[in-house]
Amino acid sequence: MLGTTGHDGVTAVGIKNVATRVVCANTLGVALGERGGAVWKIQHTANARERLEEAGKAFRQMARFYEQLGELANVLAVTPFTDRQMKTTVDAVMPVPMDDGDHRRLQVEREKVVQLFDTAIGIERLRGTAWAAFQGWTEYADHHRLVRNTGRQDPRKARLESIWMGRSAAMKQAVLQAITSQVGIQLAAA
Repeated sequence: MLGTTGHDGVTAVGIKNVATRVVCANTLGVALGERGGAVWKIQHTANARERLEEAGKAFRQMARFYEQLGELANVLAVTPFTDRQMKTTVDAVMPVPMDDGDHRRLQVEREKVVQLFDTAIGIERLRGTAWAAFQGWTEYADHHRLVRNTGRQDPRKARLESIWMGRSAAMKQAVLQAITSQVGIQLAAA
């Protein structure tokens, strides 16, 4: 996280998620030029102090969330997860409708999720664990799932919005609930 201000009473306080480690004016320029990270700007107004306190509270909550996610990831990484449990999560998250319709595309998608349980990128050492199941689902949701694009925006932006706040994000939350339910872990309330 990078925090900036002009100390002049005019320049907004800026808080930005960056990849660059800032150590001088040159790296500050690089960090400020980064695209894609979260950015908050708080203007110097009468309520600036309250907005800074709210931003601090939000960041502390976010940090606690990441700590909890890290703890959960560590537990899931050592929790065995079977093919049967994986298929149960697929049934829960991507159920086949009971009507007589043609569900071939859905069946292909379901099979892809099951396949990714064993082949998702980065799970080589974690195969057969609940974490591998979550990573397989995540790879499917973020990279393989078809994203509806209305043509009003760049398809990459439509996918990113789905991953961050849309159907892919909702799918991953449902998946995490289904996986933890399969292994008897109770998720903390949000």
